[in-house]
Amino acid sequence: MDYSLEAERLTVRLGEAFPLRDVSLRIEHPTFTVIMGPNGAGKSTLLKVMAGMVAPYSGSIRVLGLDPVRDKTSVRGIIGFLPQRDRIVRSIPLPVKDVVLMGLMARRRPPRVPSPDDYEKAWKALEMVGLTELWDKRFSELSGGQQQRILLARCIVDRPRMLLLDEPFSGIDVKTQAAIIGFLRDLRQRMGLDVYLVTHDVNPLCEAVEKVILLNGGVVSYGPLREVLTEEALNRLYGGGVRLVRSGEACFAITGDVHA
Repeated sequence: MDYSLEAERLTVRLGEAFPLRDVSLRIEHPTFTVIMGPNGAGKSTLLKVMAGMVAPYSGSIRVLGLDPVRDKTSVRGIIGFLPQRDRIVRSIPLPVKDVVLMGLMARRRPPRVPSPDDYEKAWKALEMVGLTELWDKRFSELSGGQQQRILLARCIVDRPRMLLLDEPFSGIDVKTQAAIIGFLRDLRQRMGLDVYLVTHDVNPLCEAVEKVILLNGGVVSYGPLREVLTEEALNRLYGGGVRLVRSGEACFAITGDVHA
């Protein structure tokens, strides 16, 4: 059996803090998995360990059979990573085509001169997110939702096998959220792509997501959405104040002041 993610007693230390402790998971490939938890729960850290950006303090992790520490170059070659919104400079005075091309050029040694084939890949990536008409537009002049879709195009331009998305819906409207979710769902089905998505609000994703990780330093719960998203588990994760409403196959977490 192929596994997308295998973690065994994974512990991560950042300075004096331990954002992840004894995390053990085994997730089959392919998957669309959502990671939920309160602020400071280690969600972003888990993505960074998977991408080879942060090394484990102890324990082990494998991504699609590769060790992100020993096989760092190979892992980065199969992963598209979208960091949190506030980690990205959105005033870049570059045309959209160059922003998308960064997904290819960043993996190469200088001189980084794009070829006609590279431009074709960039065009196809924009085509997949439905924004080819913005090819020559300045990235800095676009709306937040358009920028987010351009950044997704940059993530997929080199045809990765896995996407790691850290709160990709932050600051964008409901219509754009729905478009991105539909796009990700399509990628998962057509390409067998693994998707790991950190979010505070699982409600828009209920019909697309397959598995959910409830994370707070360690794994509180993991499994199919309907099994994991229970009021008991969510209140244990967030410390109370969560009510769950089910409608058919969909479920909605009503959290008041608590992010879920």
